[in-house]
Amino acid sequence: MPAVEINLDDIIFDPKVQTYCNNPKFKCPNYGHSWACPPEAPYLEEKVSQYEKFFLIYYEFNLKEYVERIKIKSPKYSEEKIRNSFYRKDIVRDYLEEEINLFLQNYSESYNEKFILWDGYCRMCFKEGKNCTYDDGIPCC
Repeated sequence: MPAVEINLDDIIFDPKVQTYCNNPKFKCPNYGHSWACPPEAPYLEEKVSQYEKFFLIYYEFNLKEYVERIKIKSPKYSEEKIRNSFYRKDIVRDYLEEEINLFLQNYSESYNEKFILWDGYCRMCFKEGKNCTYDDGIPCC
């Protein structure tokens, strides 16, 4: 299971990151439509600093091999098109979620509270076959 214990100082917090979600050149479709995305999502440095232990859990994915496999199946696709379609899929996020669940099952120390951060939008409601409750003003599950 790929996981590494890290220090709080290893985590880089930069408020500028949230500007990538909504700027003159790009607006994420989840911006303003998810509890886990800006502007609702808080700047997390203060919240995260309340915890004692930190782990980086990761999944390794060879994007180059993936692109080559798709080019064989669909030779007319450009590398850019293949990469863009890959980023819209949840392939790696699904694998990463499996790794996180394995880590939590196997982690021997017990804590009252765990706080998990990862990229992108929250998928809790979608996993239950529902839409995000944000636009309806209903608290998140």
